[in-house]
Amino acid sequence: MQVANRNQKSLSVLEGFLLWVKANLPMVIMVVVGAMATPFLYRYFKSQIQNNKEQDEDIKAEQQLIENKNPATAQQNANKITLDKGVQASAQQLAVDLGVKYSDAGNWWDFLNPRGWTENDAAVLRTLKYQVRNIHLVEKLYFEVYTKRRNLKDDVNKLLDSKELAELKEYYKKYGKVW
Repeated sequence: MQVANRNQKSLSVLEGFLLWVKANLPMVIMVVVGAMATPFLYRYFKSQIQNNKEQDEDIKAEQQLIENKNPATAQQNANKITLDKGVQASAQQLAVDLGVKYSDAGNWWDFLNPRGWTENDAAVLRTLKYQVRNIHLVEKLYFEVYTKRRNLKDDVNKLLDSKELAELKEYYKKYGKVW
């Protein structure tokens, strides 16, 4: 224990604090820098986790696309979903009629294929009307086997003309389904 000298003046609170900061400066700097860096590090790690999930989905989609290029493997995958050849043919024909089969081939020159530039709206409408009772199977086949993990409803809403889309929605309403 240190005995204070009577003749020595006592330090004010501010002076005492400054002496403590001077003695512990490296620790103070680490705490301040850490407090300032924490939100940035949190956002960085959060975005990296999201990027990793997206990359995993992309890798899975690429593997699925490579697997489904082989007709025998594509048929096996389709048979796991349904054995009905009519439903399988409808899902495959939708990918062709919407033009996404050619744009999903996975090559850099796919944009040059004119079959991917347009869609056959009448054939898409006819197929979707015909498969109204099996639409859940058609969507699953379209997503897992015949395209690169694309959603059928999103593609139809984006690529089908407004006249055919309105007709399709009205037709599905008759069967108590929502497009």
